[in-house]
Amino acid sequence: MKYAFTILVMALFLSGCGQMIGNDPEGITGGHEGGYGSYGGSYFGDYDYYLFGNWQQNLTNGDINTVIFSADGTVKVNFQAGNSATGTFFVSGNRLDINVPGWKTGSEIITIDGDTLTLTKDAVTTVLHKIS
Repeated sequence: MKYAFTILVMALFLSGCGQMIGNDPEGITGGHEGGYGSYGGSYFGDYDYYLFGNWQQNLTNGDINTVIFSADGTVKVNFQAGNSATGTFFVSGNRLDINVPGWKTGSEIITIDGDTLTLTKDAVTTVLHKIS
């Protein structure tokens, strides 16, 4: 009986200690570069090759942002007003972890259909169109 209890305790302990990548709660800081809630440690995923390049975001007020995803994991946003912001991104499967202060931060679902890039987070969708 003593051994059965020990085995049960060990099984429960081991099953609760594992941490799968992408199983972290979003919005908590820490962990690797993408943050504790991030879904990966590199920018390689299903969409990485198609993501690289220049994208245009047309805003509802008529402004246009240009977003440039680079193969080194950096992203730069050129705003209509003439200023810009630079940050990092990681792709893991269909998740994009992005950190560009002043534009987007956090983990989003990514889909690319032809020249259309769609980012979705908390039922809010951002659509960008490939320009080069």
